[in-house]
Amino acid sequence: AYFAEETFEYPLAAGIPASVDLPPLDRMSTPDADYREVSAALEGALQRITESGLLDH
Repeated sequence: AYFAEETFEYPLAAGIPASVDLPPLDRMSTPDADYREVSAALEGALQRITESGLLDH
């Protein structure tokens, strides 16, 4: 409930209502994107981030 009430994020947990200040999700438009392309680029991006040293495991 913290994120829904304090940071005005859409809640992902069942039973927690969204803030009345947020527009209903069904009234929002989504980007026209091919998420298969995004997914295909993910592995290479993660490899480059790891090689750069930005992520310490």
